[in-house]
Amino acid sequence: MSEGELWEGLAGTRAQGPNDADAALSAVLNTVSVLSTDLGRLGARLDTAVTELGDQDDRLTRTMESALERLQVVEELAGQVRDLAAAVADLGEGDREGPPQPWNWSAMSDEERQRSVALLGAWVRDVLFTRWPWTQRRLQWCWAYHPELLQDLSMLHVAYRQAYEHSGRRSHHETDFRHTLVEVMAAAPDVFTRDECPTTPARHPIAAPARDDERFWRLASVGDSGAEEPVDGFSADPEPLETEQTRDRLLARLHALNEQARDHTLPQEHRDQARSRMAELVRRNGITQEEYREFRAELNRP
Repeated sequence: MSEGELWEGLAGTRAQGPNDADAALSAVLNTVSVLSTDLGRLGARLDTAVTELGDQDDRLTRTMESALERLQVVEELAGQVRDLAAAVADLGEGDREGPPQPWNWSAMSDEERQRSVALLGAWVRDVLFTRWPWTQRRLQWCWAYHPELLQDLSMLHVAYRQAYEHSGRRSHHETDFRHTLVEVMAAAPDVFTRDECPTTPARHPIAAPARDDERFWRLASVGDSGAEEPVDGFSADPEPLETEQTRDRLLARLHALNEQARDHTLPQEHRDQARSRMAELVRRNGITQEEYREFRAELNRP
């Protein structure tokens, strides 16, 4: 392009006046103002959103803390419920068991009596003599030979179970046991002295059967007018009969006397007394040799 053409082009360009520049600047300023306003509004909305988020975060934190506290309470309540359930189960078990019952020695069969003596003997050895050693000085080795001591010691055993083993035990049960212990041990030596118990088992007599006064109370029941007449086959013979409540108990007594009579470690006088009592039991109760053999065979059966 020639210099002339350049100058012609420049000459043809229209110069902008002051008014056009002001208009452009005004438009720019308006745009900036709008943007500034929008930015301000946006900043305010952001501030509001941040505040709301902070509030929500605080609420969420408090909610979580409250939930954790409630969870802890629920766990504690669950533990209490388990404890209550166990306590109710124990109470139910105790109700089903019931308190320990006294032993009725008179109603026991021979087999039950043997088991009871063995159980009582183990308790005396393992518990009574172990926990209260002083009782060994009061209770001689032959306590099992004396029915009244069997009754007293079984009473003491029942009191011990109530005081220390039963689920429904209370402190006053232990007090009751201690009182019973003192009373039984205080009375025991008098039994041994009264019965003149020997120092060795071989010389200790077997307890005799209880006296049977049935003939006399039958006579007494009919009054003076019938006292001279037999009552249901019973005569007024003053000599009491030695009978047992059941045939098996009578045969068991006969067997015990027979074993005593055959024991050569006993004094001859003691063995003779056993034979005499055997003969009397056989004669007065009509026991046959065959009946006694059958009883012994039954004892020897496995």
